[in-house]
Amino acid sequence: MALGKTGDGAVQLIDGNAALWISAISLIVTVGVSVFAKGFLKLLPIVSGILAGYVTSLFFGVVDFTPVVEASWLSLPNFTAPEFNINAILFMLPVAIAPAVEHVGDMLAISNVTGKDYLKKPAFTARLQVTVWQQLPHLWSVRRQIQLTVK
Repeated sequence: MALGKTGDGAVQLIDGNAALWISAISLIVTVGVSVFAKGFLKLLPIVSGILAGYVTSLFFGVVDFTPVVEASWLSLPNFTAPEFNINAILFMLPVAIAPAVEHVGDMLAISNVTGKDYLKKPAFTARLQVTVWQQLPHLWSVRRQIQLTVK
């Protein structure tokens, strides 16, 4: 993608030289802010890199404001009915499981540091259920995004 191609490399989206300059400037600004910035700016290296890449993209003419200018002021999105797709569900299953596994690791690490067994008190299973239930909306939205991009 740093060469201006799609993820599979089949289509050239923008000029390769422009893409290299945009990605290099974004990377350099991100690393520079992360290493050399002080105070509040040190907390924003990713945002700084994105802004630098956007300004560079404006300079190279990659950004096109035509769809924004031609868009209506107020409109409704095209709604689609949800559908059950087992492939999308299986693809996103690790995304739903990873936070639960991470939570177990966090509780074990905190237990080792404090000398208390947080897996027994407060109830670990209740916290794990909350973690899993919190991930369900994310799983649904990501499944819909995959579905919409595949169609």
